[in-house]
Order: sequence, then C-alpha cells, then structure tokens
Amino acid sequence: MSAENHDRSLAALAEERNELWAQAHRVKALERDAAELRGLLAAREASLSWRLTAPLRRRRARQDRPTPNETSSANRA
Repeated sequence: MSAENHDRSLAALAEERNELWAQAHRVKALERDAAELRGLLAAREASLSWRLTAPLRRRRARQDRPTPNETSSANRA
C-alpha cells in the first residue's frame, strides 16, 4: 500500500469516526428529550385537571368514531 493510499484510508476512517461520534451525541440528545417529554406527559396525566376532564375526553373520542353504517363498503361508492 502506498503512502498516499494509506493517508486516504486514514482520512476516510477519521471521517467515519467523526460522523459516528456526532450520531452518538444526537442519539443521546434525543434520548434526553424523550425522557423529558415522558416526564411532562406523566405529570400532566397525574394532574387533577387531567383526571377531572377524563370523562369529557372519553365522550369526545366516542363521538369522533365513525358508526358501523359510515364505515360500510356500500357507503364508499
């Protein structure tokens, strides 16, 4: 292997290492963000206002669901 090929190989390896290092840091940042969001969601779901309004959200979810007649293949024509 010539010195020039050796230098190119080393440069390619260094570039790959740097990219992997950057990816690893992005993954860690995303994991921290996800953990923070899970904590915020847990706090919201544990709040008194969230628990008191749960019946309203359930009622709304039932109203938003299509009825069997709306989902039948005859109505899709």
